[in-house]
Amino acid sequence: MSNSPNYIRFIREKAGNELIFLNLTGAIICNDNNEILLQKRGDRNAWGFPGGAMELGESAAETAVREVLEETGLTVEVEHLIGVYTKYFDE
Repeated sequence: MSNSPNYIRFIREKAGNELIFLNLTGAIICNDNNEILLQKRGDRNAWGFPGGAMELGESAAETAVREVLEETGLTVEVEHLIGVYTKYFDE
């Protein structure tokens, strides 16, 4: 499977609605007044950071840059990784 913007669709076609493991990134974008950019999520009707799923062959930084551009139109540079978070859903 080559790197493709349809990678998640490809996985979903194989796995259906089963739980799958995805790597995601989110970006914290601050302006000169230390205000943080949030966006309204369409899937959960909640506020969150711009971000999304990694494509094959991307680093976390590359994913963040691409997702921010796709979702906000902003061109950004990644200064540093803040953290890695696991266990998104509680049991």
